[in-house]
Amino acid sequence: MSRSGRSGPQGPDACAEPGALPIHLHARRLLFGLALLACMVSAATAAQAQVQSVRVIRVVDGDTVVVRTAESLNLKVRLQGIDAPECGMPFGPHAQRFLEQLVLGRTVQMTTTGRDRYGRTVATLAVDEQDVGFALLQAGLAWHDRRYHRPRLQSATGHYAEAQKGAVLSFVGLWTEPRQVAPWQWRADGSQSRIRPHCVGDATRGGTP
Repeated sequence: MSRSGRSGPQGPDACAEPGALPIHLHARRLLFGLALLACMVSAATAAQAQVQSVRVIRVVDGDTVVVRTAESLNLKVRLQGIDAPECGMPFGPHAQRFLEQLVLGRTVQMTTTGRDRYGRTVATLAVDEQDVGFALLQAGLAWHDRRYHRPRLQSATGHYAEAQKGAVLSFVGLWTEPRQVAPWQWRADGSQSRIRPHCVGDATRGGTP
């Protein structure tokens, strides 16, 4: 024993095994690791909302297109925040033609926010500074669908509900029908089995996917 009568070192690190880091150093490492993880998550989230110029080479239906990136990659893109009528529904072909006239063969700005359960890229598209999803809603050719509404772009697509409300009040597009059935309800009823894989006249004039 030491002259002071103490059996050894005292304090929070007294029980540490020989060669082990003191507790306060463990805490510092833990905090550093948490900070690094937070930075990585933030960077990954920011990357999800990237903006790039792409060319629309095919219009699959009223809310899905195929685009070609600058790296010559073809991506199937599902428009964020909307759900257009299916091909076998009233105004389904109208929505497809409207989208063709708006973007087919053109370079658009694509803001990507993630992927859906089918592996499609979910994004907003803009052509000549016009939001494509908003244009479809305004023309009464789509429903505002929050299942394809990503919180990161809520400020960009928060006006979608107002666009649909305006179309309803103006009785344009599908809102001229006496009874409207949303596409997700139509699919749930099993009606999807009666449609073909693509809309009639599925366009590829902008290129071959």
